[in-house]
Amino acid sequence: MKKHFLLFFYLLPSLLLLSACTAEKTPQEVAQVFWESVINNDTDEVLRYSTLTDATKYDGFSKDWNGFQPSWGRVIIEGERANIVSEFSKPDNTNSHSRKFITYLIRQNEEWKVDYARTHEEVHGNVLTNLLGRLDQLGSNIATQLSSTAKHLDADLKRLSGELEKLSDSLSQQATQSVNKYAEILRKSIKEFEESLERALKEQDKNLSDDEKRELNGIIAELNKDRENLSQPSIQSISDSRKNVHLVQQRLEVMDNDVTKNYKDEWNDWELKFETNVNKMLEELSDIAKR
Repeated sequence: MKKHFLLFFYLLPSLLLLSACTAEKTPQEVAQVFWESVINNDTDEVLRYSTLTDATKYDGFSKDWNGFQPSWGRVIIEGERANIVSEFSKPDNTNSHSRKFITYLIRQNEEWKVDYARTHEEVHGNVLTNLLGRLDQLGSNIATQLSSTAKHLDADLKRLSGELEKLSDSLSQQATQSVNKYAEILRKSIKEFEESLERALKEQDKNLSDDEKRELNGIIAELNKDRENLSQPSIQSISDSRKNVHLVQQRLEVMDNDVTKNYKDEWNDWELKFETNVNKMLEELSDIAKR
């Protein structure tokens, strides 16, 4: 008996260490380890804590992360999905050394992992938003109207930056008109989404729980607010609307599939259409800048 006790005593530290290593990490912990791996250029760990499976496709988000330090904002966990406001800065704390975006996570095989593709898109989308923020001093209308969450390479953004600085008043006005046009398209698209949700509420009234009804009504109210904000297009309203659309989809994903499965394909198609229109807006603005 004494020998067994001594054996357990000596093995206890190892057992505790093993338990700590195998315990499931929270979304915050996974995001912390993932971004530390990115900063340290540790590809193996990046693959371990994300949905990326091919090391040859890891590009470091096409950015230099040396010297950046992460900090975290609001965390939202909805069923099998989560997102975390992530901000990276350098000790000098200048605007040019600041990056802010959302890290998306998904739970797979009882483990949280960074949704690499979606986070990659988010990182590149916010590069242009940050760039346009630095163009405010140009006094151009485009600097106060343009917003984008579409995919873009750093090389394209640098080229676009130089072209935007040279815009004449007439081209700047064209860019503003383009933003207003697509803001109206997005408003109508959100209205279609609201109507789809209202139809689901009406058709599935007997099958939805009270919590699900409250959730759908809450989402409809939020979309209505987004639509009203887009009636006066700005960087903030377009950016907020796009982010809210993604959050809404996450909330809908965790609802009872037996009740809402017939609507989810329609809602996913709607999100793709919404994102496509945002991308078209950016392409049109880029074309204007090239003239």
